[in-house]
Amino acid sequence: MSQLIRLGQTEPKKHLKFLSAPPADVLPDVLQKVKNRLVTTDLTVAEIAMEQNFDSETELIRVFQENENMTPTGYRRASKLPAPQANQVGFQLPTWSSLTITQKKWVVGVSAFSAIAIAVYLYN
Repeated sequence: MSQLIRLGQTEPKKHLKFLSAPPADVLPDVLQKVKNRLVTTDLTVAEIAMEQNFDSETELIRVFQENENMTPTGYRRASKLPAPQANQVGFQLPTWSSLTITQKKWVVGVSAFSAIAIAVYLYN
């Protein structure tokens, strides 16, 4: 074909690239399938790219990043993080009963020192 229309060996592929990339109207569906496969399987990005008819892994990564603002691998990692609970506090103080004797002595000592430091500050 390339000899017929006088193009180099790689030229036809450049001009016919639109045939292999998903059309704009089906791209959201394709990306949803890709996201689903990333989360629910251990397939590599290259395997998912082949499965979804992309030219290469690089092509899938480019299209995914343009539309999702992250790489497929980044999306897979982010989806595996535990979801934060609605009522969960980032940091919880331990209860007094859960502290060891040494920890309780330290708390009392710091509290006493703080009280003395505050009193000295206020009365000087």
